[in-house]
Amino acid sequence: MTGALQYDTLNPTGYAQVLDEVQSGAVTRTYAWGLQLVSETQLVAATPPASPWQTSWYGYDGHGSVRYLTDASGAVTDTYTYDAFGNLINSTGSTANNYLFAGEQYDPDLGLYYNRARYLDVRVGRFWGMDTEEGGVTRPSSLHKYLYASANPVNRVDPNGHDDFSMASISVSEGIGEEIDGEEAEADFTAKRALSAHIIDIYKCSRWAWPPSFPYHMWAYANLPGNQGMRYDVGAYEFNATVLTGQTVPGGLVIQESSLASMQSQANGGISKEASLSFLRYLEWQAFVIGDAYFVDMTSDGLFEFAREYNLLPFGADSIKAAVNCIVFTQLAIAEAKKLEKED
Repeated sequence: MTGALQYDTLNPTGYAQVLDEVQSGAVTRTYAWGLQLVSETQLVAATPPASPWQTSWYGYDGHGSVRYLTDASGAVTDTYTYDAFGNLINSTGSTANNYLFAGEQYDPDLGLYYNRARYLDVRVGRFWGMDTEEGGVTRPSSLHKYLYASANPVNRVDPNGHDDFSMASISVSEGIGEEIDGEEAEADFTAKRALSAHIIDIYKCSRWAWPPSFPYHMWAYANLPGNQGMRYDVGAYEFNATVLTGQTVPGGLVIQESSLASMQSQANGGISKEASLSFLRYLEWQAFVIGDAYFVDMTSDGLFEFAREYNLLPFGADSIKAAVNCIVFTQLAIAEAKKLEKED
């Protein structure tokens, strides 16, 4: 299209919309807007006394996509059929019209839909540009930077290119729309509540071993719903004279799948619940526990190993990133869990 477009940013749709198309300084097509596009009136070739201006009225489906055009008498002149992502798979009629899938403006030169912040390519179901919004943890699909309508284009739309939403929220039936909106809000609240609920218990565990290679051992355990969880355990690769003199030696942090019953049977020196965390706080806690240790390996039995330095006698250490022994490591981990628990 050559020429210019005149936009209106203050209209009932809530989005910038084209009011007029101008060619050589003269208006050749004009649009009437309500909550949706109501009609277009365009200049066509006509033989007098017929008017050179032709008006077409838009008909929509429940998704907001244009399905047909009618003339002033109400007769259908054009029809449109789309697939789920908006590809036009069939049409009838010859009226010039660029408003199609989801009621948005199609650019035939680019083969893209104009969704304001970004152009949409329905052929691949993706936006051309990357979303500048961060997205939300309660809606994982919002974290995808190019995805259109959360990969659910039948039920959702994204008119501004930044924030898709359910068609239920703009239902013609206000009562039904409000009810479904309420259900979505409740579901969103439930998801947030689940993420903030204190469902993961952090335990301090200890064990005496006789005859000892090292007589006392301590570790942390995170118990998830179902009494299954993860054990966090620090140790040296070898116990030798160097370790016993308190020098720093190679060691590792092992994170392994386990159960509360297994911890209770192994912790003959005592086991105690020290804190309860939400899922999000637990992720923070685990990041703290790992510190700057770098990942080494994962075995088939669910064991993750991170390399870190070990020192038998660092009882003044105040950082979990330092070379620590199992006791100091566990005490620091438990202290962090208690701090995060208070922050919820």
